[in-house]
Amino acid sequence: MAARIKKASTNTAVLMVNHQDGVFVDVRSADKFSQGHIANAVNITAADIKNGKTQRIERSKDKPVIIVGKDKYDTDCFHSAQALKKNGYNQVYVLEGGILDWENANLPLTTKR
Repeated sequence: MAARIKKASTNTAVLMVNHQDGVFVDVRSADKFSQGHIANAVNITAADIKNGKTQRIERSKDKPVIIVGKDKYDTDCFHSAQALKKNGYNQVYVLEGGILDWENANLPLTTKR
């Protein structure tokens, strides 16, 4: 049976990153990521997560990992979250509403890598 994936609001996600050393993992394509992403987010595509290519966030297994996708309909987020949980990540969340809700809340995006 698949573990239930929790959603995190934008406010909760920011608190987890700022106060619990959490990390945003953006599962969108590198092209979409370069057009605008949350500052300090790590870009690992859903396909790479599925294939276990998560070395860049290995140190975050016991910290909050917030998966960021396009919007609330982005199923890649939930598949990625399931894969991370299966591989020993203990605190996995999906950013509610994805990057679209982040933008709509007037929260900052960056194009810096």
